[in-house]
Amino acid sequence: MKKTRVGLLSAGFALATLCACDDQSPVPGGGGGDAVIGALDGALDAPPPEPEPEAQPEPEAPPEPEAPPEPEAPPEPEAPPEPEAPPEPEAPPEPEAQPDPEPEAQPDPEPEPEPPADFVRFVALGDAGKGNDGQRRVAGAIADACAELGGCDFVVLLGDNIYDAGCDDENDPQWITKFEEPYAEVDLPFYASLGNHDYGAPPILQELAGGIGIDPRRGEAQLAYARVQDKFRMPDLFYRFAEGPAELVALNTATVFWRDLPFVEALTGFGEVTDAQIEALPRWAAEPLAPWRIAFGHHPYVSNGPHGNAGLYDGVFIDGLIGSGTALRDFFEDHVIGEFDVLLSGHDHSLQDQGDFDGTAVFVSGAGASTTDLEGDNPAIWQSVDRGFIIVEVTRRRLDARFITVPDESAAARPWVEAHTRTLIR
Repeated sequence: MKKTRVGLLSAGFALATLCACDDQSPVPGGGGGDAVIGALDGALDAPPPEPEPEAQPEPEAPPEPEAPPEPEAPPEPEAPPEPEAPPEPEAPPEPEAQPDPEPEAQPDPEPEPEPPADFVRFVALGDAGKGNDGQRRVAGAIADACAELGGCDFVVLLGDNIYDAGCDDENDPQWITKFEEPYAEVDLPFYASLGNHDYGAPPILQELAGGIGIDPRRGEAQLAYARVQDKFRMPDLFYRFAEGPAELVALNTATVFWRDLPFVEALTGFGEVTDAQIEALPRWAAEPLAPWRIAFGHHPYVSNGPHGNAGLYDGVFIDGLIGSGTALRDFFEDHVIGEFDVLLSGHDHSLQDQGDFDGTAVFVSGAGASTTDLEGDNPAIWQSVDRGFIIVEVTRRRLDARFITVPDESAAARPWVEAHTRTLIR
């Protein structure tokens, strides 16, 4: 539109100029020619004194020739440079778009290192709650080993957290002597599962059979203690949680143990807990929380300690007989073995790497306070009767189980030894 308007102004200016020239032309030789002829004729007929024809220069005086100032309007046509300005803003966007792809290309080589959330290190410790010198020595070794390795994230307790018959309630003084004081230097959360000694027995039976494991109220006392502080953690009688690349499932094997005796199972209410686990575990397997799945609980699937293998516990070799652990064997084979990458157990007071069963690595870590002999004949990869624990390190592709022993007397600079390591690769 601006160009059209400028063109019309230019054309108008040209026409005005042309008209101005026509207006001037009559003065020297256009419409004024008749006056000139008349003057010449008069000059021939009349005497010279009459110079009237000379007065005709007056037509030259008309200010019409001053019309040219109008052409000064052309400064308006000089506006055309304005359309030349738009190209200047259009040019900048082009260079601005060029740097964008460069920063996007830079992050590509960086996915190699795993972020901190893809690593977790924790301690697996069982049968520890005795308040004795052995428990304190192991606790000191945990603090020292975790510090030397760069820190641990938490501890899992594999049952028998309070000997010999669990606690009365959350205010039981045993919490101080058998948990708080021994682990004062271990500044980590402890995720606990329940063992037979945690369920204990009614007072009348505690002296003779404190570890029989038939009093549900004593198991509930540990849940109550977990609610009043933050170090000892047990959100439910069985549960799961995720840390980094590992999902950990706390099993309640102490209730499943009584499935071989329905009368006790019904009397204690343990059947409801076992049924709930049997319902939850397949659902959790279908919806895993992390790449690695690790189960931890009290009773072992396979062990060379005095308690032995599930289904043959304590030398009871008749299927289904109380004490044999037949129901536990079936529970493990239906819901744990082949479903988890690792099974961590206690019950027998030793350290054992029993190898793999249908893709599940079976480890025993029940030497948190005292030890027992190794009597079985399972072809273990490695085992020890020293006190100790396992440190488990997990990344997305690798799991390392470090078996740490705590010698009775040690003149070494540190109170622990990394005696065996097993590595699993995904």
